[in-house]
Amino acid sequence: MSALNGIPFGAKFLADAILALLDPRGFFPDGIEALADSLDRSELEVRRVIARMRTLVHPAMAAKDLRHAYLLQLQGMPEAHPVAEALVKEHFNELLANRLPQIAAHLDVSMSAVREALDILALLDSRPLHDTDAEDSVTILPDLIFQPKGEGFQVQLTRDGLPELRLSEAARQALENSRADPKVHAFLMRRLERARWFLDAVAQRRQSLTRIAEELGRRQCDFLHSGPEKLVPLRMQEVADAVGVHISTVSRAVRGKWALTPQGIFSLKSFFSGGQATSKGGSASRVAIQQRIREIVEAEDRSAPLSDEEVAKVLKDRDGIQVARRTITKYRKMLEIPASNVRRNFG
Repeated sequence: MSALNGIPFGAKFLADAILALLDPRGFFPDGIEALADSLDRSELEVRRVIARMRTLVHPAMAAKDLRHAYLLQLQGMPEAHPVAEALVKEHFNELLANRLPQIAAHLDVSMSAVREALDILALLDSRPLHDTDAEDSVTILPDLIFQPKGEGFQVQLTRDGLPELRLSEAARQALENSRADPKVHAFLMRRLERARWFLDAVAQRRQSLTRIAEELGRRQCDFLHSGPEKLVPLRMQEVADAVGVHISTVSRAVRGKWALTPQGIFSLKSFFSGGQATSKGGSASRVAIQQRIREIVEAEDRSAPLSDEEVAKVLKDRDGIQVARRTITKYRKMLEIPASNVRRNFG
């Protein structure tokens, strides 16, 4: 991190060691005393280096948790914000639960003062090391491409342009020259047979992947054209039966494989989804139902957000999809949508 250039040379090694022990957010939950013990350095020395890091890198560096990170940033601001500090110091759990009227009453301040404090908190970072995330990101290279062709899609493996694996001429020549020595010849024959078996296996696996992907393109054509909300329920066994292979072949073929589509990059595994029959005679995939839940929540009145039971009723009335309340709760958590009491806006 270039900002560490401002730290004296003798302390820079300690600063690097501290950075290595922080979690991905830039926190050290066990506290500075434990951090000093881990580094076998004095607590005073570690505190001095962290204080310098907080000046040069981020004011919340090595905070114990999110609450501590917010406090450090508030204390480092040019102006004091007493209501914002009180929210974090005394009512952080209530704040996370969106119990704003109760907080206002306890602090004896108006709701407008609480909202102003929330505006201040919205300016703070929840991850002191967020700027380094890009360095740790992983680039996904798709294994195949779905390209529009007529009303459907054609599949192209991204490695189709690479040279094919084949036995080298040197290997063939070595086998030919070994005929005078039966033992050497037999040894090379066994090795070459194993090589041929490997090449055949690679070719067969590529062929299987292409056939499976083509079947996915046929069955999920609407998804490829319009997006995840058009994903239809599909089981691996259905594709295995259509392609004429065992289900384990489909599972192995799609594992860890990614596809570039007109809708973006998706794992091949995401083309498969359980579903729910609708009262309108069709079916909706699990992904499509989750998408509808997201849309329903985004369109709700934030002053009176919908409960999970009410979301289930909207799905039934508008889309003809019967989903249990506990399933709505499960999908909502998967989508990282807060509960209705947290989503409520008090105006």
